[in-house]
Amino acid sequence: MSRLHALSGRLTAVADLASLFREVLNSTIELQGADFGTIQLYDPETRTLRIVAQHGFGRQFLDRFRNVSVDDGSASARALKEGTRVIIQDVTLDPEFEPHRHIAASAGFRAMQCTPLIERSSGLPVGILSTHFRDPHRLDMRDLRLTDLYALQAGDVIALRMSEQRLRESEAQMQTAVDLVGLSLYSWDLLTGVLHWDAHTKAMWGLPANADVNHTVLLAGIHPDDRPQVDAALAGTLDPAGAGIYRAEYRVVGIGDGVVRWISAHGKTYFDQGKPVRHLGAVLNITEQARAAERARESDERLRAALVASALGTFRWNVRSGVAECDEALDRLLGLPPGDTIRSLNEFLQLVHQDDRAELAGRAERCAVEGVDFEMEYRVLRPDGRRIWLYERGNTFRDGEGRPSYVTSACLDVTQWKRAVEVSRESEERFRKFAEHSTDVLRIVDLGTLRHVFISAAFERVWGSPIDSGWSTRAWIDTVHSADRERVVNAFDRVQQGEEIWLEYRIVRPDGRVRRIRDTMFAIRDEHGHLGRVGSSAQDITHYNGSLVYLVDADLASCLQVAEILRGAGYEVKTFASARTFLRMAPVLVPGCVVVDIRKAESGDLTIPRELQARRRELPVIIVGNSSLDPRLGVRAMKAGAADFLPTPYGNMDLLTSIATELADIREVTARDRETELAKASIAVMSRRERQVLDGMMGGGTSKSIAKELGISPRTVEMHRARVMERLGAKTMSELVLLAMAAGLRPTYAAREAGDDGGDNDVGTRLPRG
Repeated sequence: MSRLHALSGRLTAVADLASLFREVLNSTIELQGADFGTIQLYDPETRTLRIVAQHGFGRQFLDRFRNVSVDDGSASARALKEGTRVIIQDVTLDPEFEPHRHIAASAGFRAMQCTPLIERSSGLPVGILSTHFRDPHRLDMRDLRLTDLYALQAGDVIALRMSEQRLRESEAQMQTAVDLVGLSLYSWDLLTGVLHWDAHTKAMWGLPANADVNHTVLLAGIHPDDRPQVDAALAGTLDPAGAGIYRAEYRVVGIGDGVVRWISAHGKTYFDQGKPVRHLGAVLNITEQARAAERARESDERLRAALVASALGTFRWNVRSGVAECDEALDRLLGLPPGDTIRSLNEFLQLVHQDDRAELAGRAERCAVEGVDFEMEYRVLRPDGRRIWLYERGNTFRDGEGRPSYVTSACLDVTQWKRAVEVSRESEERFRKFAEHSTDVLRIVDLGTLRHVFISAAFERVWGSPIDSGWSTRAWIDTVHSADRERVVNAFDRVQQGEEIWLEYRIVRPDGRVRRIRDTMFAIRDEHGHLGRVGSSAQDITHYNGSLVYLVDADLASCLQVAEILRGAGYEVKTFASARTFLRMAPVLVPGCVVVDIRKAESGDLTIPRELQARRRELPVIIVGNSSLDPRLGVRAMKAGAADFLPTPYGNMDLLTSIATELADIREVTARDRETELAKASIAVMSRRERQVLDGMMGGGTSKSIAKELGISPRTVEMHRARVMERLGAKTMSELVLLAMAAGLRPTYAAREAGDDGGDNDVGTRLPRG
């Protein structure tokens, strides 16, 4: 018995289930002097026994008995069904064990016993405790009695530990569910008045996590206007005659921070002999949803106020008789003479624009058949020839039997609003066209998300990356040269405070090239004056950055001497000691003139012009070499791609003249490209009428002939001519034609003969329409 006490003491000290199973099994094997053993847990839902602990068995046995049905006839299944121990002294002699003898033989046991584990408080089976013996074996009564006592305690402890584990799992699942939906839990002991809140609930009341709370604190945080409904809800949940359910939505004014939050609370009160003893519940912060609903209500109220304040008319249609009634205000909107009115839906439809008529008739049919409500914008052609836009919103009403009976609606004249939308759309289209053709990179950043909401097409050319409308400001900052990045970040911070900033900085493209950018950043405010966005107009000024000379000379003394001459002439000079070093840096160099003295082997002979001819045409190369040793050196240099060749010895003026010529070519090409791109952008943002006038001017038309062709007055044509000349920056018609052709526009037919106003045009070309 002392041995049993010792085993029982160890049993109650084990906390986790896996260790508990091992302790029970090992103790039983020790108690009985067995060689093998298993513990199987019972699953009442599947009516199966599953091995959770074993000692001494191999894979074949475990695979066969790991999960067994209580109906399969095994010894453990019989013990569970009969609720009593099953003893087999020799498995070779037991007829019921015959199907499993081959497994027993391979496992190496001849005798076994199976004892049910029962939870005494409920009398329900927990599982089976089995021991096995190598040889035929008969347990004495004393060991069996000790096993029974131990099994009773083991069954209780296992059941207890399993309940504790299920509770922990349930609590974990509950907490996970609570966290996922953002719920905060609370409890209220109605006998003691103690209130328990979690940290999330306290935060809703503007309290720290360690704050003490009670019913007074609860009520103190509730908005005064919502206090009556909360008091009523609490009184209802504490009433024994009710269901004890608590539901309320109200505002809380944070006790510690003063922040107003909307709360949705749900709970239930539990009663004992008609008295409320405990209240459990959860609260949810619904501030964002409440604000959204409030904004929707305010918007709807503004719409209703606008309808009341505006000129609108009402319409009533009997869906059964087809009779329609319009008030005087609607008759006026429709342009009907005094005393004349609409008397049927068909009469009304005759005034509706033919492109909108079928849809309006279809919606009316749905009102009559399905009883749905109605909302639509459509055009009306009034008897006086004027076209107006109406916004109509109506409701269908049913009779006592639930059938659609009549429709009432309000009609609002929204013509001016529709025109404003059209003007805004045209304005946006012009901006889009300007952005598409502009040589500058136009960007708009939303300060709420710090992401770009617009990037113009020039971005791909300047930044060398595909356009990503969701591009973040962090990604933009990362393209800035590391030496300029802090200055750019500081500038962007200042713009966010409302300043307008102009600055220059360098960017590093994905291909490694460095570009110099002149950027103007400015704040964009909404109609209320709130700063919500930042705009930017970034210009690539890499080609305009003065005069830069790259000097490649392996002779240090010669290199320093030439560099001094060039700096004295006002050039910025960067020196390289070898062709290899220069070519490694070439991909990221800004445009400039390259001077290569090939008298030393390190200068790479004619490698540099050959490489740059294919890779960087904006880096013209001047070769300096000794032609006395190779009379054809100059020819070879030019064939290799050199822009010029200077034989040694040469004069300083020869070098400066050659460099100036090449840099001038670079600037001329750049300026020409810039002028062409500006012309493209200017034409792209012209209005349709300005393009038509430009078409006429390019076709050689006079102001009168253009006016006649377009059906407008000559004075209007003159106004548009002036705007076209101003947009392109042209002072004469010759300049206008050259700029238009540089922008890619081509004449489509020969000049018309001089007009009757004296022939004020000096060219005979015409651009395509559109």
